[in-house]
Amino acid sequence: MKRTVFIVAALLTAAVHAAPPTPPDPPLTLWWNNGETLEGEIGEATAASIAWSSSSFEKPLELNRAVLFKADRTLPPVAPAGPFRFRMRDGSELFGDLVSITPDAITLRSERCGDVVLKRSEVSGMWRLHGKNLILAGPTADVGWDLKTRQTGSNSGNGPSGFNPATLLLTEPGGVLEIPSWNRGAFLNVSLPESLDFEFHVQSSRRPDFRVTLETASKQALTIETWDEDLVLRMGNDFKAIRKLTEADRGVALRICWDTKTRKCAVYSPGGELLAEWTTPETLKASGGKDSGNGTVQLQNKGHDISLEFIRVRTWDGSAPPKFDASRPRLELADGRILEGEVTQGTPDGISLHAGAEAEEQNLPLDNIDAVIFSADPIKASQPKASLSFNDGTLLMGHVAGVKNGAVSIETSFTDAPIMAHFDGLRQLRFQNGPADKADFGQPFDQLDKLVVGSKTLHGKFVVTGDSQFRWMAIGGLQPAIPSRKISSEMTRHFPAKTTFPKVSALFYTKAGDVLPGTLTSVDQSGAEFESPIVEAKKLPVGNLNAVQFDPPLGAALEGFDDAGWRVLKGDAQTVKRTGDDLIMQPGTAIGHPFCPPGQ
Repeated sequence: MKRTVFIVAALLTAAVHAAPPTPPDPPLTLWWNNGETLEGEIGEATAASIAWSSSSFEKPLELNRAVLFKADRTLPPVAPAGPFRFRMRDGSELFGDLVSITPDAITLRSERCGDVVLKRSEVSGMWRLHGKNLILAGPTADVGWDLKTRQTGSNSGNGPSGFNPATLLLTEPGGVLEIPSWNRGAFLNVSLPESLDFEFHVQSSRRPDFRVTLETASKQALTIETWDEDLVLRMGNDFKAIRKLTEADRGVALRICWDTKTRKCAVYSPGGELLAEWTTPETLKASGGKDSGNGTVQLQNKGHDISLEFIRVRTWDGSAPPKFDASRPRLELADGRILEGEVTQGTPDGISLHAGAEAEEQNLPLDNIDAVIFSADPIKASQPKASLSFNDGTLLMGHVAGVKNGAVSIETSFTDAPIMAHFDGLRQLRFQNGPADKADFGQPFDQLDKLVVGSKTLHGKFVVTGDSQFRWMAIGGLQPAIPSRKISSEMTRHFPAKTTFPKVSALFYTKAGDVLPGTLTSVDQSGAEFESPIVEAKKLPVGNLNAVQFDPPLGAALEGFDDAGWRVLKGDAQTVKRTGDDLIMQPGTAIGHPFCPPGQ
């Protein structure tokens, strides 16, 4: 008995201290090419169609993918699983462990996609995310970056209340982090060592105009920024010129080596060419006294746009980095050495490198390697392609072959077989990156029917199938769908100009705002009995009835306010002015028409 009590107590204790369950991802938002949206989830999909489950409809909408732009949701970034980032030449990115390298293929093991065999010719390289002397390598999309302003020397404040971070930070092919808005910035919390080796590459559609600040735990701040065409180092009021930028420049790539104790600072090109040396000025800690225990890297866009293509933070041993040809394949080692050559094979234990025709093959432990560069060619993202992006930085470019059981199959240029990826953490499924296909009903957008379900407005066509429930054919719909019976909905038909309507004997105006055509059969103090071709009800109680209009002139021209039937009920020509489609009424005035009952 005592043993049983002990077990039960242990189970209760474990239950009390168990971590709370992970909340489910929020629903996706489906975007049509015309800008309309609808929340829901992807049920299944093929190369040509998609089944979209939404609470606004009784059953999933079946849609032609050609009319759809994307499905997305806002999710906070999470750290990727796996020690390496694998970048493809089309900009796709995967994270995981190395399984093998052969002359033709690279195999990785990904938590999201399982084992993936990559075409070696389509892989740019693999980079370790953290290592012995490696503090950080990236960017991995917006993972770790924050938009709350902590920019030393910046006059930009926090973003406006309620602003959407997704409009300020964009993820581009290759995991590139883009800040498209002027005077906006982001910062990354990172443990900066006292002696650091910091490399970054930024790109812009115009001459780069930016500020990068390294702020240590002791609040020493070193800034690399542009002053018009001048690229400078700055600390406080002191500065050191690095080089001039020309109007043709679109990128800046630098390697900053800085010892905060000796104040020695040197600037190099990525290939090891010395650009500037500086002894930084002595600085006082910011008011407050104690170290923060961490540091930050801060990037601010001072111009049209700025993209962070590469960032790496390592400890610096005080020696100059080696010179090498940055355009050649190579291994980058944890101790800072660079070995140029071709990788012949690789395993989870090590990598073999052949440096030249006469050199012997070198075998190096994988733990001592920070990066393997197979090709230094720039990313070339072909169009049009679909793309899948996840909150851990995973990005897959290709053609979506299908969706089933919470996973998507995507055909890519860098694999022979489609890749399967689970939907957990999916931020965006973009159906096409090229020009949108115009697949609709062959009618102008403003000539379609309109459906309002809850707060959502959709355009399409009203469909009658002979039963008591109307159906809706959305733009790109393959089957008509029934709007939800649990959510209020309103449908507005579009009728072309000068449409001839069938004659009805009466219109019944309800207090709910409905107008029902029909024939009055009897009336008494309890209400009106009638027959209507569009409703099954035979009687309207007097409490639900607002008015009955006999012999309504359906199709009468009531467009605008020039019709002779309009009468000023309160006021005069000075207080009620009507011309064409314009009506100006002063307070306390009224206007009416015999063909429009009050309130209509």
